[in-house]
Amino acid sequence: KVGQVAEDDIFERCGDPTKISMPEGGWEVLGHINGRRSAASIAAELDLSEKHVYHLLFELQEGGIIRPTGFTIDEPLVLVVCYSSALQRLIRLSLQRAGLRPRLAETFREGFAILQKEHPQAIIVDALEGEEWEFVKELRKMPGRSHLPVIVLASEIQPQGFFDRFRRPKAQLLQKPFEESAFQQLITQLVGKSLA
Repeated sequence: KVGQVAEDDIFERCGDPTKISMPEGGWEVLGHINGRRSAASIAAELDLSEKHVYHLLFELQEGGIIRPTGFTIDEPLVLVVCYSSALQRLIRLSLQRAGLRPRLAETFREGFAILQKEHPQAIIVDALEGEEWEFVKELRKMPGRSHLPVIVLASEIQPQGFFDRFRRPKAQLLQKPFEESAFQQLITQLVGKSLA
């Protein structure tokens, strides 16, 4: 897009920001550039719209303050199946801040469609009246998906009874509401990435 950078672009500093008239918000954006983070993960940190951050990065690049590193993005893909748009947004931002690449689905059917085309390194499933366990059971039957890490977000975690252990497929449970740092630590461990 004109006047914007791509969400997976990675930049490094290269010029003196005091030599140009910095755009409003430019200093905040510049403070997050370290040569390793994508434009999307920088946007997730700031209290600005993604579009505005991408435009500010474009302006900083045009001003000779930053330049693309030439590195390709290597952020693990995480599928998020969640019907709540508010919770989707929170999870997306949290994953981006942790250097992960979220792929969002509103329904279990949409989640399966994504799994046919893409290969996430982990899946986060929001509980929906027990249907989440059916989704995980079907997922476990798919070729190459039997050991894929899954986190089920539950409003309350009941202690598993003897027979429940045999009915429920293997998945990590995380109770809502959760602390962002604990959530990020759990998911980064599951995908084998360290928190920056």
